Amino acid sequence: RLEVLRTSPTILVDAAHNPAGVEALVGAVEEAFNFTRLVGVVGILEDKDAESVLSALEPLLAEIVITRSTSIRALDVTDLAEIAEEVFGADRVHAVERLDDAIALAVELAESEQAYGSGVLITGSTTVAAQARHPPRPGRPDPRPRAPRSGAERPRWVIALVAAAARGSRCRGPGPNSTPMRLRSRIRPSQEHPSSR
Repeated sequence: RLEVLRTSPTILVDAAHNPAGVEALVGAVEEAFNFTRLVGVVGILEDKDAESVLSALEPLLAEIVITRSTSIRALDVTDLAEIAEEVFGADRVHAVERLDDAIALAVELAESEQAYGSGVLITGSTTVAAQARHPPRPGRPDPRPRAPRSGAERPRWVIALVAAAARGSRCRGPGPNSTPMRLRSRIRPSQEHPSSR
C-alpha cells in the first residue's frame, strides 16, 4: 500500500488508518528508506483511534501537519490538532484545513532544515490517501461536505432520473457523455405550431 507519489522531496502515501496498519507502515518506511527528516500529513476519520494512530507515528516524524479529507466522517482539524499536540508537543504540530495546502506546507517544512534526505508521509485514512493521489485540478475549489438535500430541494432532473431508474429506464442525466433526457412527448411535424417552423 505504500506508494511514492514524487521525488525531490520524496512524498509517500499510505492508507494506514488504525494502530496495526500504522505500525506496519512505520516498519516499511524504516526498512525501505533512510530519511534524515520526515514530515507527516495526517487526517483521520471520526470513528478511528486517533491518539493511538498518532502515537505510532510520533517516533517516525519530525513534525506533523494535521488536515482532513472532504469526507463527512473526517475528524475536525482543530480537534485532531489538539490530540496531536498532546502526543507530539505543540511546537511540532501544524494545522491546515485543505489537504493540498497541508502537503505544500509539509514540503516546505521537510526541506527547511535538510536539502537532501527529507520526505513527506501522507496517511491516516483511506480518503486522505485517495485525495492525495488524485488532487483537485488547479483553480478549482476544494469540495467541502454538504448536507444531503431533501426531496423538495433536489433539481428536477435528479427527480426525473430517480423516477426513470425505478421504471428501469436507461436514460442518463447531465454528464460529458450523456444524452439529454426528453421529458416531453414528441410532436409530429404535421402537429407543429406554425410559429415554430
